[in-house]
Amino acid sequence: MAAEDDAATKVDAPQAHRGSVAPPEVDGADTGRTDRDLEDDDPTTYDMRADHTDPDLPVLVSFPRSGSQWLGAVMELYFGRPCLRDRKATLLDAQRDDYLFRHEHDLNLDFSASSVIYLYRDPIETIFSQVKFHEDDPFNDGQVELWSTFYRLHLRRWLLDDTLDRTVVRYEDMKADVVRAMTLVLSALGQPVDVERIARVADETSRDRVAKQTAHDPRVVNTQQDYADQRTRFAKHYSNMIHDLVIDQGRLHDYFRRPATISQAA
Repeated sequence: MAAEDDAATKVDAPQAHRGSVAPPEVDGADTGRTDRDLEDDDPTTYDMRADHTDPDLPVLVSFPRSGSQWLGAVMELYFGRPCLRDRKATLLDAQRDDYLFRHEHDLNLDFSASSVIYLYRDPIETIFSQVKFHEDDPFNDGQVELWSTFYRLHLRRWLLDDTLDRTVVRYEDMKADVVRAMTLVLSALGQPVDVERIARVADETSRDRVAKQTAHDPRVVNTQQDYADQRTRFAKHYSNMIHDLVIDQGRLHDYFRRPATISQAA
């Protein structure tokens, strides 16, 4: 069954450029902002898709700020090969090009490939992180509504469209059992599973270690206490609103109501 129709909502997905992601236009959402370029002058961050377009590479698809940084880091260290990212942020030599897989956000909601890992995350965490990444006010109702609507459309496409061939992994599953989650990913890629190596690599890619070892600005991996405190207040303030906009939407509800599990879609 194809994804449920969401024709009532108009979304013009932005074009990605140098890692900066502008929010979509959503009818009825008063964002209280003007688009601005958040490009980073750091030479270690740039658009990689023009550099390497091998169609046979497996693809990690995820909505921005939904945990791909961690999964990509674990996979990089497990295989000792870099990931082709929208933003070049690697734990390995940034000059290497023997890519294991590539990463797409599918902001236009039209991407497809023969081998896809789809990673999704709790929408409250995702929306907060997205708003903060763009340095917007996290307590702007319009921004929260805008990104929640866009995330819902992304989830509907990749979780509910049975015509898409993908393996689905939930970020919270990785936090609960990284070995089990990585076993699914490795199996989907047709790669051998080394449980001890997964556990060791997972420890090496903790948030603190990734923040220290890569060229991130704090918008990407933020370990500050004030950020955590603000996230807690955001969750209390917007939990019901985001649940209504994202989770309580037809079959999507089932993907968040249940305890964290791992599933593979044919």
